[in-house]
Amino acid sequence: MSDDEILAGPPGTTSADLAAPDLKPKYKSWRKKYRKMKARFDDVIKDNNTMFKEESKLEALSKRLQEHNEYEQTDLSSRCH
Repeated sequence: MSDDEILAGPPGTTSADLAAPDLKPKYKSWRKKYRKMKARFDDVIKDNNTMFKEESKLEALSKRLQEHNEYEQTDLSSRCH
């Protein structure tokens, strides 16, 4: 490589990176970005809460069914004797 081909830049950049024009806009809407992030976060929290409630309901149902089955087993064994 000759000295004419070497472009100065921060470490880790290549000459192709430095030769490419800046494609990103200078102005970024941080408010819009964080609003989107918050909306996504809220959706994930809502899904999490929904799954937690569903899991709690299923655990309660499982417990009731287990108690019902134990009651049925003791009831049947007492009838047989």
